[in-house]
Amino acid sequence: GLLGAFLGTAEEAARLAIPQGLSRPDPRRHAARRQAVGRMEVDLACARAVLERAARTFDRRFAEDPPDSSLENAHAAMKEFQCAKWVVNRSAVKVVDQAMTLLGGRAYSWNHPLSRLYRDVRAGPFMQPFSPLEALDYVGAVTLGEPDAGT
Repeated sequence: GLLGAFLGTAEEAARLAIPQGLSRPDPRRHAARRQAVGRMEVDLACARAVLERAARTFDRRFAEDPPDSSLENAHAAMKEFQCAKWVVNRSAVKVVDQAMTLLGGRAYSWNHPLSRLYRDVRAGPFMQPFSPLEALDYVGAVTLGEPDAGT
């Protein structure tokens, strides 16, 4: 659920920033603005694809083998979740950061909606069950068949 929330935060940031960021005509900066929009769209596409893949994998895995049937299955499911969390959170942060850059200083003011989205999305990587470094250790340990080392 939280991954969807962070992806939605990034989507909202792009939705807010793109029309505002392109509203001031300046031919010297138009290509740079287009590239910023392009980067946001690529990062959103990556996050959506990884989240969809993780959800499909979970559905398939749990339909065949319930998560509480074995510790190995539980570790495999958690590894999948941590990989998706890593990509979605980082993509969301990049999108919101790019939205802030596109709008410039006005987006940093306390009353601009992007300033709140920026603060909120930065919390994603630190949400439980693992912090970023713990997540990488866990994913590596499960991949190497050493799940106890990552817990």
